[in-house]
Amino acid sequence: MPKPFDADLRARIVYQVLILNRSLKQVALDNFVSKRTVSRYLKRVESGMPLKALPNPGKPPVIRGERAAHLTYLVSTHPTISLREIQVALARMGIILGLPMISRTLKSLGFGRQTLARNANQRSDFLRAAYLQEVCDLQPKQLVFFDEMGAVRTTCVSFF
Repeated sequence: MPKPFDADLRARIVYQVLILNRSLKQVALDNFVSKRTVSRYLKRVESGMPLKALPNPGKPPVIRGERAAHLTYLVSTHPTISLREIQVALARMGIILGLPMISRTLKSLGFGRQTLARNANQRSDFLRAAYLQEVCDLQPKQLVFFDEMGAVRTTCVSFF
């Protein structure tokens, strides 16, 4: 939801219509607001309501009570769980939610962004030790290292 207009702007709009007798359309154009906004401010003044912005309570959280406790337990016991995995676990409970809603709920429960630190499924301590033994037998000049993070594509003209 957009931020409400400043109280000073609201007062200027009402002043221009009621005191300066300007048209709603012209006041709206001059102050970069809609004609409906101008008429809404006038109705509030005529009914005796204050011009200040009304509080926006927002939507109530979808996950509360027992479900929120289950979500907290799920994330606490599995700190590397992804949002998709949480979504599947909640779907098993009959709670169908989108990923943004799950993320907002976790944030409101006090959980920040989760960092994944998973080990590869194919990791084998035996194969790792065998590889290290094989590499230890090589001379440094026999090793070739390269970076797969990016490629430099330049023309035949050298920049150095």
